[in-house]
Amino acid sequence: MQSDEKSYQQLQHNLDELGDLPIFSASVNRISKISENPDSDAMQLSMEVMKDASLSVKMLRLSNSVHYNRGQAKIGSISQAVMVLGFDTIKNISLSLKLLDSLSQGDHELDINSMLVHAYLSAAFMREMAIKAGVDNIEQSYLCGLMHNLGEMIVAYAMPDQYMAVVRLCEEKGKRWPAAQREVLSCGFDDIAQDLLSDWGFPTEIKNTLGIQKQPSKEVSSSAEFNRFIPNLASQVMGALYAKPYRHSQPLTEVLAQLKKVSGMDSDVIRGALNKAFEMGCHLAKEFNLNKKLLSPRVMESGDSARDRIAKQFAYYAQSIENSVDLADEREMSMAKGDPTLLLQTVNEMTEMMMQRADINQIFMKLMEGLCQGAGFCRVALCLLSPKRDQYAARIVIGKGGESLKGFIKFPVNRDTDLFSKVIFADKTLHVVDAMEPKWRAFLPRDFEQKTGVNNFVVAAFGDRKKPLGMFYADMHDSNMPVSKSQFESFQQLVNHAKLALQMR
Repeated sequence: MQSDEKSYQQLQHNLDELGDLPIFSASVNRISKISENPDSDAMQLSMEVMKDASLSVKMLRLSNSVHYNRGQAKIGSISQAVMVLGFDTIKNISLSLKLLDSLSQGDHELDINSMLVHAYLSAAFMREMAIKAGVDNIEQSYLCGLMHNLGEMIVAYAMPDQYMAVVRLCEEKGKRWPAAQREVLSCGFDDIAQDLLSDWGFPTEIKNTLGIQKQPSKEVSSSAEFNRFIPNLASQVMGALYAKPYRHSQPLTEVLAQLKKVSGMDSDVIRGALNKAFEMGCHLAKEFNLNKKLLSPRVMESGDSARDRIAKQFAYYAQSIENSVDLADEREMSMAKGDPTLLLQTVNEMTEMMMQRADINQIFMKLMEGLCQGAGFCRVALCLLSPKRDQYAARIVIGKGGESLKGFIKFPVNRDTDLFSKVIFADKTLHVVDAMEPKWRAFLPRDFEQKTGVNNFVVAAFGDRKKPLGMFYADMHDSNMPVSKSQFESFQQLVNHAKLALQMR
């Protein structure tokens, strides 16, 4: 045991009283085990993620961000996210979401949110540097950065009185950060974290990165050395930037110089990785449940010119991103009257129905109800191919104006001149923003806008190219509103749930 036995037992007792950390709930443990099992397949991992409705929604949004999905096509389902991003990335996104979400929900007076921001940005910085350095296991680098200060977060979460006693020794009596920890706990935060990670079954490579490492005298020469020594420097960069003097005493200029020496990367490359990590943090703060205000470093005259210059730059950027995101959210809210809670409930209920092998028609009906009630569509149609696959027609339509749409959608299949035939037989998903644009108009009936009352809709095939079955169609009929981006994402997610249900049969 690394930590003091008495302090560790008290921490364990407090964690039991708090209900342990939600991050290490059964669902996250199962995701980790599946991702680490060489015999597991993408479908197993996908089904486990989808059992957590909130996690599924956030996972899809994150999977489509430029920070995770670099240059890939749009990801529309959890199974596709697993295939494109890989098991390790999916595991680490799950772990990050649960860690940041669960610790921030604690009933305490301490500002753990600032620690979570520190951990998240350190992890993002590690990931960007690992990409630049050509590290073998980039996702392990991310995890090393995320877990580096786990001890501090755990003690603050489960032993707030002892944590504040450590802080007071530093602030009022000038004690050094490690010495204050040992005076109060008879061990360091990192000692406690190492024992916890051992109990939780984390690999040795992660445990070895905790705490202040004695820096090597020469450049790291392997991925293992990178993941062992760089996390401490990444954490020190964040500590200096966010002005935590008793935790990290070195000026940012000195930390960056040391990071350059140990990593072997140019200063411009390191600064680029830092900028990218901060940009990522700002853009994904909402999904990771981070307080956007805490992302902005304090603008001040600290005497550390490098720190003050970067802090001012980042604070300005964070403010501009916060304003633009808020405006975008307001526009989205004004465009669609969906209910996110009902949408999540639909995802969860569809997953349960899939696990119970429910009738596919019941799953389809649940999907259509979710699109209307949860995503805010006015009208949704299920269109099926005929047995001979020579025509298709709307079989079930729900929403206002459903009967007129059902009477209109009944056309012969023509893969050359008909848009919907192309969608069905090519297994495509489309968001047609303006049906009167030449590229769409040429492949739609001439009276489409007159008969449907819309010029903006979404459509997605189901089945597959070898055995196409039909399509789902949705629009905002009688609302005078276009289909929004968030509605299209919800449409994609629910339709892909239906596709997965078909694959499981």
